[in-house]
Amino acid sequence: MKHGTRIECTISLVILLFAIGVNLWLYRLEPTATIDPNDNTFQYALVDRTNQIWDFAKKSCTSQKQDESRVKKLLVLPVSLLTCFAPYLVDHWVPNWAEGYNLPFYYSHIPQIAIVASYRFLQLFTFHFSLFTYYHWIIYLLLSLFPLSVFLALRVAKLPWLTAGIGALLASHISTDGLYGLDPPSFLWRGYGLSSQLFAMIWLPLAIAYAYNFLSFLSSERTRGEEFFEELKIRLNGIRGKRPAANFHLARNGNNLYNQISVGRATSKNFFPKRSSYLPAVFFLTATAMGHLGVGIIAILSLAPLAIAAPLVSFLHNPSHIRTVMEECKTTLWKLLALVGTTVFFLSYWILPILLNDNYHNFSFWDPVWKFNSYGWKETMIRLFNGDLFDFGRFPILTILILIGIFKVIGGSDKIFADRFSSLVIKTRHDNDLSSINNQRNDPKDASSGARKFLSRTNMTGFAFLFLFWLLLYFGRTTWGGLIDLIPGMKEFHLSRFIVGVHIAGLFLAPIGATWLVETTSGLLARLTRFPVYFIRLIGLMGLIGLMGFPIYKQTIAYAAHNDRLIRQANENHAKVREDEDALFKTIRSLPPGRVFAGRGGSWGKDFRIAETPYYMNLSSYGIPTVLWLPETWSPNSDTEQYFSEDQAKDYDLYNIRYVVTPSREAGSGFARQPFWKIMKGTPSWKLYEVPTSGYFTTGIRPAIVATDKRSYGNVVRLWIQSDTPKQRLFPELTFDRDYPKKTGLPNFRMIDESTFMVPDGGRHNIFMEPPVYLPPNVSSIEQFKTLRTDQYNNMKLIGPQEVDRDMVYKTKVEVGENCVECIVVLKQTYHPNWRATIDGKPAQSFTVFPFFIATPVTPGTHEVVFSYEPSGLKIILLITEFLFIALFMINAIRKCFLTRHVSEK
Repeated sequence: MKHGTRIECTISLVILLFAIGVNLWLYRLEPTATIDPNDNTFQYALVDRTNQIWDFAKKSCTSQKQDESRVKKLLVLPVSLLTCFAPYLVDHWVPNWAEGYNLPFYYSHIPQIAIVASYRFLQLFTFHFSLFTYYHWIIYLLLSLFPLSVFLALRVAKLPWLTAGIGALLASHISTDGLYGLDPPSFLWRGYGLSSQLFAMIWLPLAIAYAYNFLSFLSSERTRGEEFFEELKIRLNGIRGKRPAANFHLARNGNNLYNQISVGRATSKNFFPKRSSYLPAVFFLTATAMGHLGVGIIAILSLAPLAIAAPLVSFLHNPSHIRTVMEECKTTLWKLLALVGTTVFFLSYWILPILLNDNYHNFSFWDPVWKFNSYGWKETMIRLFNGDLFDFGRFPILTILILIGIFKVIGGSDKIFADRFSSLVIKTRHDNDLSSINNQRNDPKDASSGARKFLSRTNMTGFAFLFLFWLLLYFGRTTWGGLIDLIPGMKEFHLSRFIVGVHIAGLFLAPIGATWLVETTSGLLARLTRFPVYFIRLIGLMGLIGLMGFPIYKQTIAYAAHNDRLIRQANENHAKVREDEDALFKTIRSLPPGRVFAGRGGSWGKDFRIAETPYYMNLSSYGIPTVLWLPETWSPNSDTEQYFSEDQAKDYDLYNIRYVVTPSREAGSGFARQPFWKIMKGTPSWKLYEVPTSGYFTTGIRPAIVATDKRSYGNVVRLWIQSDTPKQRLFPELTFDRDYPKKTGLPNFRMIDESTFMVPDGGRHNIFMEPPVYLPPNVSSIEQFKTLRTDQYNNMKLIGPQEVDRDMVYKTKVEVGENCVECIVVLKQTYHPNWRATIDGKPAQSFTVFPFFIATPVTPGTHEVVFSYEPSGLKIILLITEFLFIALFMINAIRKCFLTRHVSEK
C-alpha cells in the first residue's frame, strides 16, 4: 500500500469509528425503553409469538416413542428439524389482531427467528435480559452500525478510502418528514418503529455494491465474474459439437488466475471464478429480502439500472461498435438472470406460496391511498429540490452533494477515481485491439488516460442511473397510472416505500460529490501553496466535515436529545403503573380464552394509555388477542371487523370479544358502560369486564354461497354483520370460485363489484337497493322464517369445554340432532387453506363463511371437532429442496478445497 493510500485508509477508518461512536452515544437510551409507542409494538409481538411457537414446535415435533435408541434419535433429529420444527417457525398462526392471521406465511420472519434463536442460545450462559430488552439491543446495534455497512459497500464498489469514510459519516443523517425511508426517525423510539425494515437496511448497501460489481462490464469484476459466462458458453459449444476459434488464457499482472481452458473442454474448478462477486451478491440480496420483503424487492429492482449502465455508456462512448454493445448487453442479461434467478430460488419457499395464496392476503381500503400511489412527479420534485427528501428541517447539504455526485458521475471527465482503475484488467472483444489491450493489462501505467476515464465514468454512472430510476418510480401510480403495474408485484405494493431506493442511491452519490469537492479544493490549494498534497487534502476534508457537521449533527443531536427525554418520561410513567399492568396480564391469562376490546384508536381507546402507549397496542404486543387495532391490514377480516358496534351484544359474540378493558373511571373517559358487560376486577388504572359469548366455536347453518374476489366482499359482509342474520347463526359460504352463480345446489350469487351481485338467472342487483336475504334450507320465505323457532331448523349445540393449544389447535364437541340440513361448526379465526379440520379424528372439508371464518360441515350425532393450523406442504418441500441444494454446494466446495490443497502439495 502506497504511503498516500495508507494515510487515506487511516483517516477513513478514524471517520468510520467516529460515525459509529456518535450513533452508539446518541442512541444509547434506546435499549433502556420498557414500553413502545410505535410500530415496534407490532414487531415485538411477532418476536414474542415466534418465541411461543419455538416451544410449541418442540413439543409437537418430539417423538412420543421413548424406546428409540440414541442412534436412531440422532438420525431422526435432522429430518425432524427440517420437516417439522423449521416449518412451524416460518409458518405459524398469529392470533393477536384481526381475528388472527398467518403473518409469517406472507411477512418477513427470518429476523424474528434469528432473535429468538440467539436469545435462547445466550440464555444457556445465564443471560438475564428479557426478550423485550434483547430485541431493543439488537435494534440499537443495527442502527448504530449502519455506517459500517455503507463504508464496506463503498469499498466493495472499489471507491477510494476517502469516499468510503465520507459515506460512513453521512450514512445515519438522512432527514425526512416521516417518509419511512432510511432516516433514523424511521427506527428510533420517538419515530415509527420500522425495525423490520432495519433488518433489511443493514444488508442493502452491500447487496447493491456486490451486484453492481458483478453486473458492471468494465469494472475489475468483469474479468473475474465474466469468466463464468465465457466458460458456460464454451461448455454449451462443446455440447453442440462446436469448437471455439482459439483457446483463451486469462492473466492479471502476469499471474494466472485460472487454468488454461482447452478447446471445447473446461473443468468444474473453473465453473465459478475465484473472487467473483456473484455469490456475495446473491447472499446479500437474499439477506435483504429475508429481512424485509419490500426492501428486498427494491434491491432486486435496483439490478435493472445497474445492469443497463455499462452497455449504455459503452454505446454512447462509441456508437459505431454496435455489435460489441449487443454482445455486452447479452452478457449483462445473462448475469442479471443469474442473480435474480438464484436469489428467487433461495426465497422460493416463501415467495411461491404467497403467489399461490394471494386471495387470502387482504388489499385494504382503510390504508391511505398515498401508500399505494405515492406522491406524483410534481410533489416529489418539489421535495427533492427544497431538500425534504434528504435534509428536512435543515440546510440541504446531502441534497447538494447528491446532485454534485450525479453531475460529476455523468460528466465523468475528472480524474478523481482514475487511480482506482489504473491497475485493472482492460478487456475488449475486438480482435484487432487484442494486442494493445494485453500490453495495457501487463503494464497499467501505459494505459491511456482516456481508457481510465472511460472506466471511471462507466462504473460510477450506474449509481446515477440508480438514483434517476428510483426517483422516477417514486413518482408512483399518481404519475404513471397503470404503467407501474407492468412491473410484477406492484398492484398491491406500497409505492411510497420506493423512498428507500432513492435514499440508498443517494448514499452512494453523496460521498462521490463530497470527494470531488475535497479533491478539487485540495488540488487547487496544492497548486497555490507548497504544502504536501495529502496535508492539503486532510485540511480540505476537515473543512468539509466541519461545514457538513454543523447543520447535520446539530439537528441529529437535538432530535436524539428529545428522543432521550421522551424515553425517560415514558419509563418513569410506565414504572408508576407497572404493578397494575402485570395484574391485568396475569388476570387475563388466567381466564378462558377470548379476545379483548380496549377501545378504538378513533374514540376512547386513544386516551386509555399505559405511559405513552394505548392499552390496545400494549396488550397485543404480549400475545393477548385484541380487536379494532390494525398494525397490519393483511387479514381478510381486517376491514369488515371495523363494522363492530360497541353497543351490540351480538357483535361481541360474533368475534368472541369476551373481555373489555376500560379506564377505571367512566366520567371523562369517553366510553359508556354497556348493560351486558359484567364487572370482574378493577385497579386504579383499569377495569376488566366480561361479556357472554359462545367462545371460539359456534354452530350454525350454511344458507347460501356467495362468490367474490378479494376486493369485492367488504360491503356484502358489512350488511350481514349489521343485520340480525349473525344472531340467527346463518353463515353464508364465501368462495373465490369463479363458477358462480349457478342454478344447482344452494342458493348463490356472485359479486360483480363491491355493490353489484348477479343471481343464477343472469339478473344484476344492487346490494344496497336489494339486500340479499339469507334463508335456511327448507324455508321458502321470510315470513315462514320469522314464525319458526330457532331449534326447529338449527337443532345442534356445543357440548363440553373448548380447548386451545397456543392458538394453533382448537378442539370442541358438538351434538347434532336429526334433520339438521347444512349444519356447520364455525371457528372464529380467519380462514386460510393451511387450517385443517378433523371430525372424530378423520380429515374433513373446511371452507370460508361470513365474515371470513373457518367452518366444517357436520352430520347428526355427537362429534369431536378439531381445527389445527399446519405449515404449508409446498413450503416444506421447497425448504427441503433448498437445504439439500445448500448442503450439496457446501460438500462440493469442501471437496474442491481438499483437491486444490492436495494438488498444491504435490
